[in-house]
Amino acid sequence: MNIPPSITSVSQEDIFTNPFFAKVREEDSLLQYAAGGGSTGAAESGRPPVILVPCQRSLSGQPESASLSRHHQIEAHILQSAHVPGQYCNLRGQGLEIKSDRVITGVGFGQRRICHVTQTENMYDYGTNFKIFVLDRPVCGAYTSGRGGAGPASLAMAGPCDWLSGCPQAEDDFYDKIFKFRQTYLLVPGYEKAAAVRIRDIASEAVAAVERHEAGKPSGLVRPVAAPPGSDIKHEVERTAYATLHAFIFPHILQYTLPEDTRLTERIRNYCNGGNLNLRTILAAASAPKDILAAKNDVLTRSVQSLVAELGKLDNQIAPMDKLSAMTVCGTALEHCQKLVSEIVRSSLLVTAPDQGGPARVEVSADHVLAMFVAAIASLASSRDRANTRVQINAHMCHVDMYVEAHDELKFSQGQYAVSTIHSALEFWRQPHAECREFDIHTPEEEATKTEDTSEDDKGMFDKSSSIFEACLRAGSDEPRHGAVSTLHSASAEKVS
Repeated sequence: MNIPPSITSVSQEDIFTNPFFAKVREEDSLLQYAAGGGSTGAAESGRPPVILVPCQRSLSGQPESASLSRHHQIEAHILQSAHVPGQYCNLRGQGLEIKSDRVITGVGFGQRRICHVTQTENMYDYGTNFKIFVLDRPVCGAYTSGRGGAGPASLAMAGPCDWLSGCPQAEDDFYDKIFKFRQTYLLVPGYEKAAAVRIRDIASEAVAAVERHEAGKPSGLVRPVAAPPGSDIKHEVERTAYATLHAFIFPHILQYTLPEDTRLTERIRNYCNGGNLNLRTILAAASAPKDILAAKNDVLTRSVQSLVAELGKLDNQIAPMDKLSAMTVCGTALEHCQKLVSEIVRSSLLVTAPDQGGPARVEVSADHVLAMFVAAIASLASSRDRANTRVQINAHMCHVDMYVEAHDELKFSQGQYAVSTIHSALEFWRQPHAECREFDIHTPEEEATKTEDTSEDDKGMFDKSSSIFEACLRAGSDEPRHGAVSTLHSASAEKVS
C-alpha cells in the first residue's frame, strides 16, 4: 500500500514497543487460526491477513485501569479478507473496510469511525505474510488526539468521500436519491447528458448538506468548510454516484453502442492479412507523416502495442472521470502516445541520417498522435476479434462524453483534447474504406537491400505502381474511382502527383 505524504509525515514508532502489537504476538492460537483460515483465500486473492493496532500516543493521557490487558486485546484486531476486495472481518465477526490509507468500521461496531494508517509493517509467521497497519486512533473506545490533530468528530484528515460518511443524514439522503434515480429514470439513447446533469445535481446537493452540517458544529472543533488541499469533495462524491449507478448506466451504453463496435470490427478486418494487421498500411491510409512510416518494423510494432495496452486499461475503470484521467494524466494514453511518437521519429532519423551527431529535435504534431491512435484502435479491435471478445472503445467514449458534457469547465481542458483525438481516430474507422489486404511499402530494411536504380522522382518509401496504394489514399471516400487520387489526404496526394 502506498501511503500519501500527508500520512507518512507522522512520526514513526518502533512496532515492537507497541503494547497492542506485543499482546497480539502473545496470542499464538489466534494468529495460527487467522493464518490457517485465510491462507487459501489470501493466496488466491493476493490479500493476506491484516493486523490493526493503534499507535501508542493515541492512548496517552487515558486513565490506566486494571483491565488494561483486556483493552489491548479489544483494540488489536486480526482481520481476514472477505470475498469483496477491500472488505475484511475480524475474529469477532465485525466488518471493516480498508481503502487507500483509511480503515472504516462497519457492521458490528457501535460507532462508525474513520482511522488513518500512519505506518505499515510486514510480519511472516505460521507460513503466512501478515500486513500490520498502525492507526492514528483505535477503531473503538476512547482515545487522545495528537497535538494539532483532529478530534473524534472532525474529518480534517478524512478523504472527500469520508466527509459524506461523517454526516449520516446527508449520506442517507444521497443514497436515497441515487436509488430513486435508478428506479424511476428512463435512459434514452442520445440523451445521456441529461442523466449526467441529474447525477451532478445529486452530488452537489449532498456536498451542500455536508457543508451545512460542518458549519453548524461547535466552534471548538475543527470543521473544514472546503475540500482538503489536493482533493475535490464534489468530484469524489460524484465519482461515488457513478460507481453506484454503473450497473444501471453502462449496460445501457453498451447496448446503445453495439452497432458502432460491430462496424468498427468489420472494417478493421479489411486491413488484416491472415489474421495479422499491416500497421504500415493503416498508418499510410491515415495520412501518417513520413517519419513514422520510415521507422523500423520492431519499433513501430512495439510502440503500437504499448499504446494498445494503455487503451486497454479503460476496461478496468468504472467511473467516467477515471476513464478521462486514464487518457490525460501523466503516464497514460495521450502522453504515452506522444512519447512513443518521439521514439519512433528518433529511430527513423537514425536510419535516414545516421551520421548526424547530437540529440535530434523532434516535433510531435497532431497528425502523428492521430495516426498512432488510429493504428492502436485497429490493433485493439483486431486482438479482441481474434479472442471473440467485444471491443468497448465506443462505449467508453460515450461514457466519458456524458460526463464531460455536464461540466462546462472540462470542455477546454487537456482531457477534452484527448477525447477529441480518440473521437477523430474512431471517425476514421466509421468512414467506408476500400478493401486493402496488402500495401507494398518499402521499409528501411528493404531499402538497404534494394539493388535496382531509381530516378530522383521515383525515390521514396512507396511502391507507386501498386493499385492498392491509390485505393488506400482514397480511404474515407464514399465512391472510390479508379485512377483518381483522393483529395481527402492532400499531403499524400501531393507527394504522388
